[in-house]
Amino acid sequence: MLIGIVVAAAIAFAGWYWYGLRHRPAAATPVVAAATPPQVSTEPQISHPIGADNAAGSAALPALNDSDQVVHDSLAGVIGRHPVEQFLVPQNIVRHLVATVDNLPRRKVAVELRPVKPTPGQTAPATQGEITMLSDANFERYAPLVRVLQATDVKGLAVVYERLYRCSSSPTRTWAIPASTSTIGWSR
Repeated sequence: MLIGIVVAAAIAFAGWYWYGLRHRPAAATPVVAAATPPQVSTEPQISHPIGADNAAGSAALPALNDSDQVVHDSLAGVIGRHPVEQFLVPQNIVRHLVATVDNLPRRKVAVELRPVKPTPGQTAPATQGEITMLSDANFERYAPLVRVLQATDVKGLAVVYERLYRCSSSPTRTWAIPASTSTIGWSR
């Protein structure tokens, strides 16, 4: 008998629920005002902007074509004059740095635009059976440069980068990278 009452109550509840769904008044749809789309800037977004130079008494930066001595001296202040003269190509330093960074994701590297001088000596291969690889003597060719890089004050180098960044980012100048070549030109 108890089961019969439970079954009858379940049927009554299901019928009531079904009737409520079928005869429910339609909900009033709220009127939504058309939202105006946000203004989209046509200016390119800068992911990591570098602020204006706030240091009191900072010297004005030279034009890109006249920047080699300032870049040379700034880097010499961080890593030393001898390593800069030993490893760095002294002309068009900023252009060479930008070209090198630009070439990083590409399959080809513009060797003539690297900011460092070629490593002295010849490539020294080692052969074991049919396997050819670089010998330990080859790695020794790079030891002086690696020691300089390991001893570099990275924070000091970042300060130099931040200050000199504006040599290559003036709003009146643009980089022109021809698609057919791996050279970078400077236009004004």
